[in-house]
Amino acid sequence: MSVEDVRALLRAALGGDPAVVVAPDRKRENTIALLVRPPGLLKFQFGHDSVAAHMTQAQQRGANVFILERRGLQLDLDGPEDIAKLRLELSGRILPN
Repeated sequence: MSVEDVRALLRAALGGDPAVVVAPDRKRENTIALLVRPPGLLKFQFGHDSVAAHMTQAQQRGANVFILERRGLQLDLDGPEDIAKLRLELSGRILPN
């Protein structure tokens, strides 16, 4: 995750209040980053399908919902294949956004 990834997350929330910005993993199942405005609007979810749970809650509360997909915000280290992808990225073989 880079400074620019965090800036992108903050910029995405400028679209209205209340706002929820969800940054999903590569599979679009797990939440890697979550910005909620105002604080306390959602009950945070963890694990499988947390993206869908956050989006459902946000829609039920009338929030503006934004999905932010950036390579730097998609890494979820759940298994060996995720660690292998991280090693490739760190070695410079995969270019970041």
